[in-house]
Amino acid sequence: MQAVNNAHLNTDTFLPTTSHESLYSGSFTKALATSVDFLGPTKTFSDSEYSTFASSEPQNDQLMTANFSQDRKMPTNCLVCGHPTNCCHYDVPSCNGCKRFFRRSLPTSKSYACKFNGMCSKINGPSRCRACRFDRCCLVGMNPGAMQFPKSFDVAKFSDKVENRRRYLSQKYGERCPVLIGQTGPVFEATIEDKVIQSLVYVELKVQKIRESSHWLSESIIFRSIRELLEFNYENVLAHADQYPKELNWPLNIDEAHKLEAIERRPKWLMLDIFLCIEMARTMPVFPQLDYNDQVAVLKQAVLRNALLLEAFYSCQMKSETLIMPTGCLPIVPPKGYRSKRITDMMELISGRTMLAISRIQMTMEEFVLLKAIIYSHSAIHGLTERGRILLEKECYRYSKTLMKHLQSRLGAAPGAKKYAEIISFVDCLYRGAQRLRQVHVYVSTTMHMPGVPPFWDPPYMETIMKAYFI
Repeated sequence: MQAVNNAHLNTDTFLPTTSHESLYSGSFTKALATSVDFLGPTKTFSDSEYSTFASSEPQNDQLMTANFSQDRKMPTNCLVCGHPTNCCHYDVPSCNGCKRFFRRSLPTSKSYACKFNGMCSKINGPSRCRACRFDRCCLVGMNPGAMQFPKSFDVAKFSDKVENRRRYLSQKYGERCPVLIGQTGPVFEATIEDKVIQSLVYVELKVQKIRESSHWLSESIIFRSIRELLEFNYENVLAHADQYPKELNWPLNIDEAHKLEAIERRPKWLMLDIFLCIEMARTMPVFPQLDYNDQVAVLKQAVLRNALLLEAFYSCQMKSETLIMPTGCLPIVPPKGYRSKRITDMMELISGRTMLAISRIQMTMEEFVLLKAIIYSHSAIHGLTERGRILLEKECYRYSKTLMKHLQSRLGAAPGAKKYAEIISFVDCLYRGAQRLRQVHVYVSTTMHMPGVPPFWDPPYMETIMKAYFI
């Protein structure tokens, strides 16, 4: 990146430039738009155009059909008890009774026990077995992540409870699970796309658990470069996410939050979010198949964008109009004594544009994790080997196809295609925001040691993040 030599840098220099990176951003959006039968780059379409796209049949049999309703009919029965229903609750077709039962069962510390060792399958009637009913809720795929809990509730804990029970039943009984034998309603097996989404959400909940915990990761790990982390050969910290309890008092008011940040010398949030994005990238199925240099190239390309996406998504979840961290602090607030508004104006620009775009889309958790996976598997990267490019192209197509099918199954053919285009268009906003963020850090690094100018960020943080991600 070109060095910044002028301390009085004009904010116009932060605008996107025609570089390799911006070219990759354009090709990325265009490739994703065409990967599921859109023609040409992403733009604003009319409703009639979306209807045309959604009803058109692709020529290649390997490409997904735009009309998802032809692939799988919407069930008319509850997958748990078999009663008639036309609703989906927690990602599963289910009746209101089973919906309420599943929601009540999660927070309780009690464990249900079947009098017949799981062999009764009494789901209906006045003497229904709660143990078998809960097991069936787990097996058919009810998702705790789709619930709206109070802030004091640990969603990751509930998800682990359901996932562990589902794995236990699958390993114990296999396909002959007595809870599912002889049931009155039809059971639809989870599709490959459903399993992909469940896996991504499971990992993301661990990321969220660590990020929202008051027990912080060691700076000796967080403040490392990509190459140092890959060569360190340590166990993925997401495997120990249960050791990081959620801080129930967050978010604090802004004054208390910034006071806490100063007293406890917490690592900068961007470094933590980048590190957690690296940890999630290491869990992706394609990542171990890549060569070492390809892994470095992918992480350098993806983690800053996904870190910005992560911060924007959870800020939106907190109903904030600007980027806000779990403690309640704002990344755009300057340190005491810092008089220049140049950096704060640029940080407000990054924050404002990113939050405005994501608030319009209103992404769900499933859409959020699929977009992260798509960004991880972007293949238009300088220096990538041919083998790595092919592997990433396949993954990118798989995740973009999964996103399209998920949206169309939930919203319908035309509305699903429309929201897909909106989500993919948001990628360009992330690329521009990440490039501006890089330019902000370059500017701060050039003025950091100037006499009479207090550093916007502390020198150890700047030296680490510049060496690791911005040079």
